[in-house]
Amino acid sequence: MSINRGCLTNIINVDQTKRFQNIDCRVQVIKTKQSSSNNLEIHLSDQDHIFVGISKTDPSNIPINSIVNLSDFSINFPKRFLNIVQFNVISQEKEIKTAQGKALTYHSVYKKTDGNSQNSNQPQPQQQQQHQQQQQPRANTTMGSNSGIASRGNPLANQRNQAGAIRSNNNFGGNSNNNNNNNYNNNNNNNNNNSGGGSNNFYADLSTQPITDIESIAPGMNVQFTIRAMVRNKQPLKSWNKGANGEGKLFSMELVDSTGEIKCACFSDSSNPNNFINALYDCFENGKVYFIQRFFVKSANKLYNTLSHQSELSINSESRVMISPDQTQFTPHYNFKKIADIENLEKNDTVDVIGAITNIDPIANLTSKQGKEFTKFGITIADDTNASINVVFWNEKATEVAPQVKVGDIIAMKGVKVSDFSGRTLSYSFGSSFGLNDEQLQETSNLRAHLQNFDVNSLQSLTIASSYTQSSYEQVNLPIFLIRTISEGSPLFISDPKTNKKLYRTIGQFQRVVPLSQAGEMDKGDEISSKMEWKYKACKKCKKSCPEGSCPQCGSDDWEYAYRMSLKLSDGDDAISVEVMGKTGDRLFGKSAAELYQMNQEQINEIFNTVLSNNYVVSLAPSSYMGSNGQTYNRFNVYDFANLYDTPNKLVSGPNPNAPNQFQNYIESSFNDCRLFNE
Repeated sequence: MSINRGCLTNIINVDQTKRFQNIDCRVQVIKTKQSSSNNLEIHLSDQDHIFVGISKTDPSNIPINSIVNLSDFSINFPKRFLNIVQFNVISQEKEIKTAQGKALTYHSVYKKTDGNSQNSNQPQPQQQQQHQQQQQPRANTTMGSNSGIASRGNPLANQRNQAGAIRSNNNFGGNSNNNNNNNYNNNNNNNNNNSGGGSNNFYADLSTQPITDIESIAPGMNVQFTIRAMVRNKQPLKSWNKGANGEGKLFSMELVDSTGEIKCACFSDSSNPNNFINALYDCFENGKVYFIQRFFVKSANKLYNTLSHQSELSINSESRVMISPDQTQFTPHYNFKKIADIENLEKNDTVDVIGAITNIDPIANLTSKQGKEFTKFGITIADDTNASINVVFWNEKATEVAPQVKVGDIIAMKGVKVSDFSGRTLSYSFGSSFGLNDEQLQETSNLRAHLQNFDVNSLQSLTIASSYTQSSYEQVNLPIFLIRTISEGSPLFISDPKTNKKLYRTIGQFQRVVPLSQAGEMDKGDEISSKMEWKYKACKKCKKSCPEGSCPQCGSDDWEYAYRMSLKLSDGDDAISVEVMGKTGDRLFGKSAAELYQMNQEQINEIFNTVLSNNYVVSLAPSSYMGSNGQTYNRFNVYDFANLYDTPNKLVSGPNPNAPNQFQNYIESSFNDCRLFNE
């Protein structure tokens, strides 16, 4: 393919840094040069002019005279050199291609204002050179305690004395020697002065610099870019120690502007001593807006970065920071998921969510079996899908968030992690952030309107209410009872703290009411007795039965298959009839009723047989129903369950097959661990 003549000439005169992706930009490589910053300087022709770019690539990947397609690059403003993120070589040519009758010259944006010959190694636009001349008097000032910036009231100036020991003369940039009057805003090649000359002060006046949008940031953009951003989610300063490889400190934060958000990290090393990191940490405050220049950009490490931006940046002693006179805050960027849709996400996925707080659990101080102490705080949130989910905060975040929230608050959370403990829960983790009652968000107004007709009893919870919550099992290690001791009026019950339901905790194995040998006669439950059925048509809105496809309760025609099946729970000594309903069935069988219905009978039998061969610790909730004859009957619904060997007070040896009741040792152990029965 040939060069796309004029493709760069037509777009080079940007008035701000701009990124270009997936455009037809076929150019020829004129020459390359390895720069001191490990970037490859590349000179490119579009047959009208020559342009200068940089890329983190090896010269062997981009041969001289080759024609390349620039598939992802940005044009830096004001210097207008190209930051090339991605390219591919189309063809290898033997000579430079020129337009007929036209000599190739560098584009005028790289010429100096005095009309001198172009500097191909150091592209310098007219606007930038003029700005340097305007700033020349200030450039010669070493930023001491009486510097011009301090006299202008820069709030960060008082940080210099604390960190100034790193460099002489309170100069974070390095040597205070300044051999070039125009080096205030010179590029990273710096002809006549040290790369960290006196003008490279950490606290510099950046208010007149062109601003780069955060969404335009890409790896390699670490020369003279300036961003204006608000600090959010600043993390505590931590120490690290790698033995022979040294030790130091680190912290991270998120930077937000009107176009996006990006993670920023700072580590101490030989060039960033600990006292510099301490001063840098004190410099930044959550909610404040700053100018930042001379940062390093790399690809985001998604293992520790939950933001959608594909890059992240770091600040070091060569960077510049200035607090913005305009402290108008930027609205955080969210990609909200409806709570009802969280059920379809994978474990450990991160999600942005907004909801009204419907319940608050008290803070609990807990101790793990390994003796580690931790703090837990939980809330329940709901949205306009009439779904709710539990959110858990741990340790420092638990004590920080608990005093701030109340029932009825609208909480927006970013980067919370999906967990599959007791159904679906959300965990506020490292990198998460939240805001309360943010009226700038349209979703806040929408939820407030929804709350006017809100019925908490209509919520469908994605989190299974558990007998192992902090206010029950984790506090007293509740014991397990024999099935024969359980009856609707038995005093041996526990209460769920959220619903005040009576719960009976026992142990056993699920069995079909009809022998498994008859399972082959099933036609997915359609042509058999009610005891063999495992599903029903449930109204999506109110969960009532829709035998004819239309809900007799609310009139909705929107239904789905849901679990409803009768089982026996047996411990080998006695048995009790139980019902498995809805989401509990989803958890027990690992698939929704709708998914199971799509399988063939052999697959269904295999899933049933696997479940019915396991032993479980089960919490049962008594309930009643009216039969077709008008009489009321009692039954027990499976409220929660856990595989026997996943329970917190498991026996290493497992059930004793020689005991009169095969679970006797397990049950006795549960009483031995129970503080209620041992106090």
